[in-house]
Amino acid sequence: MIPKSIFKCSRGLFFENENSAAYPYQTCGTCFLVKFNAEYYIVTANHNIKEREPDIVRVFAHDQDSREFLPINNEIKIDDAIQRDKFDLIIYRIEDMLEDESWKKDAININEDFISKGRKALSKNSIITVSGYPGERRGIDYDKMLLYQQRVYLSFNYYQKSNNFMHEVRIIDRASIKRFNGFSGSPAFGEYSSNGFGLSGITLTGGNTGVRIIDSAILWNMLKRIK
Repeated sequence: MIPKSIFKCSRGLFFENENSAAYPYQTCGTCFLVKFNAEYYIVTANHNIKEREPDIVRVFAHDQDSREFLPINNEIKIDDAIQRDKFDLIIYRIEDMLEDESWKKDAININEDFISKGRKALSKNSIITVSGYPGERRGIDYDKMLLYQQRVYLSFNYYQKSNNFMHEVRIIDRASIKRFNGFSGSPAFGEYSSNGFGLSGITLTGGNTGVRIIDSAILWNMLKRIK
């Protein structure tokens, strides 16, 4: 069974909007924290960012009740523009600047074994669990000047492979969620046997009955290219 604590790696994605005098933030999608080679990173869907600069990306450090943002440094994209558009992933490096480092325990440790176990679950009848922040469970209270959000994890049945790197999964229980907008950039976990689970992919798009996820092998290849 996949431990629920693993879902704490996901975070709501915010952007600072200097043009808004009322409240300078907006919400858009989900991201998640990973640890790779002793460094910490934020992973999300590239279309969530839409060419925004790293210095306006905002991610809460300490899960649900945090009011402190993670210090984000440079972004790491797939070099070739055609490939970047095809795979739709972006990675940000997190600077080690906060005194309270408790956020680090939420990051998932990415290694070849964890990726391999997750990818083995990308097969018929397997259950894939996505942890993210749907748009209908987050927003901005302008009167109280607060950002609010609620993490939701949903279970899907693996349905089919749509191309070499994309997979379709179908919802099992919506948990009262009407639409899947906001889940873009969410981690998708799979359990291939009673002996292990891992990262199966990253959620990119949603439809009426499910979502499409990109194979975690793409993220693994990107992380290995970081210098």
